[in-house]
Amino acid sequence: MTLHIFNPDHDLALAADLVPYTAPHAGRQLRADLSWLPALWSEEGDMVLVDNVENAHEYTRHIRKYVSKVQFVTFDDLARLHGGELEQISVWGWNRALCHQLKSYNKQFVALMPKSGQLAFIRTVSNRKWASEKLLPKLSSLHHLLVGSAVYTSELPFDADGLLLEKYCTGDVCVIKAPWSSSGRGIRYVERKLTTAQQNWIRNLIDKQGGIMIEPYYNKVEDFGMEFSIDAGGQTKYCGLSLFATQNGAYSGSVLATEDAKRRLLSRYVPERLLDIVRKGIIARMAKLLKGKYVGAFGVDMMIVRHNGALKMHPCVELNLRRTMGHVALALTPANGEPQQMMRIKYDGSHYHLRIFTTGEDLLDTTIIRGL
Repeated sequence: MTLHIFNPDHDLALAADLVPYTAPHAGRQLRADLSWLPALWSEEGDMVLVDNVENAHEYTRHIRKYVSKVQFVTFDDLARLHGGELEQISVWGWNRALCHQLKSYNKQFVALMPKSGQLAFIRTVSNRKWASEKLLPKLSSLHHLLVGSAVYTSELPFDADGLLLEKYCTGDVCVIKAPWSSSGRGIRYVERKLTTAQQNWIRNLIDKQGGIMIEPYYNKVEDFGMEFSIDAGGQTKYCGLSLFATQNGAYSGSVLATEDAKRRLLSRYVPERLLDIVRKGIIARMAKLLKGKYVGAFGVDMMIVRHNGALKMHPCVELNLRRTMGHVALALTPANGEPQQMMRIKYDGSHYHLRIFTTGEDLLDTTIIRGL
């Protein structure tokens, strides 16, 4: 039996690296409202940790055909579990704060959690600096239609007048990112001449997280990603493509369609074989770098961009060493012959809801994807 946990505040917990850690209100609300989500990919008989069992049953009642027959449990239930009842714990993302919380309820869980060295490795790999040095250069060198670069610095990247130094930004606009962040909160699009507020934001990031990422601004045509999982032996499995939309850098929704349909959409922009080249490159590279150090899901966000007058593919905008909304969308993939659908996470002012929409429109029309 497996215990599944949805902890969407994972990235923020990595950034803070505090034990104990209290997530911001929005993160706590998202976790409470959607804690039932793992029921979409759990096996029958598994446990899913939720804040409120009655609410979890009510939320899943509307999408019962997608949900496995699981047992919803609370933290109080976990405190009463005895050794041997669980074989493993599967989480959205592992971090020190979650391990501390689980241990505080039931010390028997320690045997099923990553050790301190593994947790430190997960935090290191989740830093954008790691992918910019270990993964992106390898992938972007695989084909002339692949493009992408990023620079990490722990020094202030601007001069006394607030002008970004040319070694970090040669274009009119650059993208500055926090090493660890969540849902677009740690991303700024800046011009060469930084405002006072932007300079202070950079100073604060360097002080708190040790550095910043600086990337060229790319003319984005399409957001997408590839989702994977890896086992203890380093066997890396490709799970599928994720077509999603963002607003101000934050996830806003996904298209639910077959793998073939998603590949056909992306082939409008770049040769379909490019997807296979990148997929194989990620599997080979990550299997080597993660073997014996990480077990679980991960995803790589990508883009189709217009670069120097041509359509190209950015193979690693971001590496997420955790489960992603792309994995959630894949759990809802329609069968061949079924209609395409949209998945959105909606906030009504007090609660978050997962919504699945079926329309008569072609959801793989790019204008619809952007408007999710």
